Amino acid sequence: MARTNSLIENKFIHHTYLHTNATKKNQAHPNSVFAGSQLSDASINNLTKKAIHNIKSPLLVLQNCKDKLRAFTEVDETLINDLSTSIEHIKDILVNLLSVSHKPTFQMLKDTDKPRYLLFKPLLNEIISQKNIEWQGKCKIKYIDSINDDNTWIFAHKISVITSISNLLNNSYEALKPDTEGEVKLYLSKFENDIVLGLKDNGHGIKKNILNKVINGYTTKPNGHGIGLSSAIKYFREIGGNLDIILSNRNGTELNITIPTITPPKWLPRNIKLGSYIVILDNAISVHSYLQSVFSRIPNVKYFTKISEFKQWAAENNKILNNVTYFIENQLDEGEESGIDLIKSYNIISTAYITTNESCNQILQSTAASQDIKIIPKSLLKSIFTV
Repeated sequence: MARTNSLIENKFIHHTYLHTNATKKNQAHPNSVFAGSQLSDASINNLTKKAIHNIKSPLLVLQNCKDKLRAFTEVDETLINDLSTSIEHIKDILVNLLSVSHKPTFQMLKDTDKPRYLLFKPLLNEIISQKNIEWQGKCKIKYIDSINDDNTWIFAHKISVITSISNLLNNSYEALKPDTEGEVKLYLSKFENDIVLGLKDNGHGIKKNILNKVINGYTTKPNGHGIGLSSAIKYFREIGGNLDIILSNRNGTELNITIPTITPPKWLPRNIKLGSYIVILDNAISVHSYLQSVFSRIPNVKYFTKISEFKQWAAENNKILNNVTYFIENQLDEGEESGIDLIKSYNIISTAYITTNESCNQILQSTAASQDIKIIPKSLLKSIFTV
């Protein structure tokens, strides 16, 4: 009997890109944890399916906790956003595992996610926030941002960028000296058309005589696989950037990552055209608070947190729907329509703006590009509007 996908698998498959062309050679990457091993494709796929099975329950628990936290208005939204980001990262990893388990060949290090527009500064802030939670104060991250423009985009693979930077930070954390207060400094700047991310730690560094071996995949960790630094170098070079080790000695390691920037996507509005009426549909209190300050002098503004409230208002004001400017969150209540579903069903694409923390979602980007839908990342709201 053919295998039937579970409900959660079907949901992930429906909402994410999955398949790339199967590779011609059934071979793992030379630096992969499976290189030189005797594991067959069948064994690896079985391990993958087991990981998928085991990860579903904790993922659903996290998802449910996040949804319940939203009901408490006194909960810090930063905490909810950190939780949401971690959940989405787990989903992305799970999607990759699903993709691998459904293919006849296995490539451990081949990202199945497609390159897409990524707003770099929020992505980096998410990584830093997750590390602060993960490290529980055992190592401080000092972040210095010298780029004034928040509207800075790169075109890359989301998972690979997150994983590469995260692994480099983990290397710094694991290199901490005993009885020494750990510190990682991150410097973000721009040189010509490139983002430059500098990383400096006060760990034990890499010995000069093995530095080249480490760059090529050698590891000094007892349980390490040697793919963190070497894979990061390989990936950043693949997308037109680089990773340079400036120095590494007993006082720590310093390196620079360069990533080329790109012109903002066409679905990002360059200016906002306001109608006679304004409607905001969003379940984030912070968004309501900010937009209330922006539109404080405009009399005809309506604020909703639930789709049902919006639909009731739309039914009562059917005659003016085309004279309204809408700002609608794409992911509202779990199990209900998305913001894109709403603006399509009410035929208000030309006067609506989708607001979201998930502008890096590849399907959302593709839909916006093909259907002329305008997306505003929430991190750019303050730069788009002037109070």
